[in-house]
Order: sequence, then structure tokens, then C-alpha cells
Amino acid sequence: MDFTEPPSIIRERVFIPGSVYGLEGVLGYSDDHPAKGEVLIIPPHPNFAGNMDNNVVRYLADHLVLHGYCTLRFNFPGIGGSLYRGMKESSFDFWHRIESDQAWGLPKAAARVAWSYLRQAAGCSNHTHQRHVVGYSFGGLVGLLLASELEAEGHALNSVTAVAMPWIERYDYGVLKPVSAPKVFISGTKDFVFHQEVFDDVYRSIEDPKQIIRGNHDHFYRGEEEALLGLVVAAIEASRRTRGGRPERPDSRTNHGECL
Repeated sequence: MDFTEPPSIIRERVFIPGSVYGLEGVLGYSDDHPAKGEVLIIPPHPNFAGNMDNNVVRYLADHLVLHGYCTLRFNFPGIGGSLYRGMKESSFDFWHRIESDQAWGLPKAAARVAWSYLRQAAGCSNHTHQRHVVGYSFGGLVGLLLASELEAEGHALNSVTAVAMPWIERYDYGVLKPVSAPKVFISGTKDFVFHQEVFDDVYRSIEDPKQIIRGNHDHFYRGEEEALLGLVVAAIEASRRTRGGRPERPDSRTNHGECL
């Protein structure tokens, strides 16, 4: 996959300071046109290739700019140049403990810091009313947790898209709270962390509007980033046309997905 920077994209490396977290990120925007919306892209679990230069995270962040959005990708605390001042062990051990304890409050809080920065970032239109969250793998779970917190505080979202989110027996999905924004779950039929029975049980409890899109992909989308981009763009654009009920279905004939 060629990661040469596409034309008309500005990639601005940023550091987001905070009293507990300091996050390294890349703000993406175009100098050719004002952004029509903001998209926060949340990376996978740090112990499983979870950084802002992951192939999926980077590709979506760059190419969503070409579709008119301002994007922010970032590293979780302890990864790359991101800091967590309370960390007393190695980053691997720290995130292993987070995973074992399912202590999702910390990654959610880090995503909230990134979200707040994106809302005020230079290069993005601060007057836009289109605000979206896209999470890849573990980032999809964090995105849903972030969305519920934002909505509880009165901050509206236009959509939440979870790409290759793990649906596995050891996770407690009871932590997921209602999210009224359109929710789109994109998973591959060859994804090793998509366990159908787990997904079915949780999906029934998730309130509308919601949608599952299955494509002929595995968990990693290597060489399939362009096809995935089509699914994500279609999900975001469909959410802009939602008037209650389900989001419009992306056209599976053009995005290689199967809508169930």
C-alpha cells in the first residue's frame, strides 16, 4: 500500500497537553476547501499494533480529508510521544493491565482529550455541525464509550463507526451505554475476533439507529484500505441524511460490503 501523502492534504503534527495526559497526534485538513465536518479516529489497542500510524488509521485519516473532513488521529498514553504521568511500569505492562481489568475509563478519557482538541483545532471549521467518531478494532469500543459520555453531557454526534471491533467472550459489553447517534459496525467475514454469537447477543440490545456491514475481509485490511474507506465514507454520508430510524444503507455494489 502506497502511503505517499495525497495532494491538498495538510498533516500537522500536534501535541495535546493536559494535567494527566499529553497526547501526540496528527491533524489532517485541506487548504483547498473548508471542512464540512470533523472526524476523530481512535486507534486499536496499544499492545496490538495500536498506534496512529497503523495502516487503517492512517489511510482513513488522510483520505477522509479528500472527502471534505478534518481529521485527528492520536496515540494512546504511553505510546510514541504520548504521555501518562501516572504510569509506573512499561507501556506494555500498563496496557496489559488495562486489558485484563477492562479498565476502559483511561482510554475513554484520552479519546475525550483528543476530541476536545479537535473541536477547537485551527484548520478545522469551528462552525461545522458535522461531528463523527471512527474507531478501529479496540478503538471502536472506546468510540462507543466516548459517544455515550458526550451525549450524556449534551454534545451531539452525527455518527459512530466501529471498524473490526472485537466481539469476544471475555469482554463485558454491559459497559456500553445508550447512544442515540447512528451506529455502523463494519466487520469482515474472516475477522478472527468477530464471534457471531457474542455479536448477536450485544447487537440486539443496542438501540436504533444501527447497522452491521460485513465484507470479505479479515481484521487487518492490508491491501483493502481503499475498499474500507468506501464503507466508512458511505456510513458517514448516510448519517447526514438520517431522519430517525436506521441510517441509509451504503451501496454494497460499489463498496464491496454486504449489509445484513
